[in-house]
Formats: sequence, structure tokens, C-alpha cells
Amino acid sequence: MQNESDSPGRIDEKSDSADWTDIYEYTRPSGHIVRNQARQLAFVPKLLPPDIRLNRRIIGLTNKAERTVGELKGLGSALDRPDLFSMSYIKSESVASSKIEGTSASLDDLNRREAVGSSAEEDNRMRTHEVANYTAAFREGLDRLGRPEQAIDLGLISDLHTMLM
Repeated sequence: MQNESDSPGRIDEKSDSADWTDIYEYTRPSGHIVRNQARQLAFVPKLLPPDIRLNRRIIGLTNKAERTVGELKGLGSALDRPDLFSMSYIKSESVASSKIEGTSASLDDLNRREAVGSSAEEDNRMRTHEVANYTAAFREGLDRLGRPEQAIDLGLISDLHTMLM
């Protein structure tokens, strides 16, 4: 039988750091767990930028990604309304992210809600309003981050979080 001090994910009381090396999700942490002054667990990330070692494979994949983005940018510049093109991806991301929170709304449900509206009963049942809020917050974030003076700061995060609720 394994004693408590040998269990994965234990906190070493002597060093105030966590030993998460035996838990699958934490096998390659980007930081470490410590106890803060209130004795609560806190994650301390490693300093940025990380040491990145490039090899031929990574350089090749990076070059391919750059070419693909360039092609997409070229195709997008030929569109009269590129925002309509990107909106389909934003909506898809909104649906996928909202499903994590337990919504049952689909992309079709979201499009129907935007086109003809939905009843309060239907909105409550499928929670399409949550997906619509996610989409609105995503768009607002992109719009604000497109301004040169806008930083990713607590104010932006708070505003976007408020839109989600």
C-alpha cells in the first residue's frame, strides 16, 4: 500500500512546492505549483520566452504555415466582405467552446437565432444565448485588439468576461 507522502500530486510541506510529475497532465509543466502566503496552491509559470530549439521539421512546418496564411490573406483580400468569411469560423469556435460548458446549441441553431430569432423557451432549452454571447465577446475582443492602443489587460479580460455572462 502506498503511503500518503508517496501519492502522485502530493504537496511537499517542507519545500512548499507540489510534486505533480507523476500525474499525466503535468508531465511537462510550464511552471510549478507553490503555496502562496495564504497557504493556497498557486501556479508559477516559467519565464517567457521559453528556450525553443528549432530543427528542420519545425522550420519546415513554420514555413508551410506562413505560406498557407499568405494564401489565405490573398484570398481574403479578394472578398468584398471578408468579415463574413471569418465570421463562420468565429461562430464555429463559439459553438465548440460553448459545448465545453454543456450547451446543446449547434451552428444551425445559432444561425437560425440570428436570422429569425428564437423563443425564450428555445433559448433556455438549447442555451443559444450563451453561444451568441461568446460570438459577440469574440468579435469585440478582435475589434479592440485591432486598435494600436489596446493591450491585453485586466480591463479587456473583464469586459469580455462580462459579455459572456
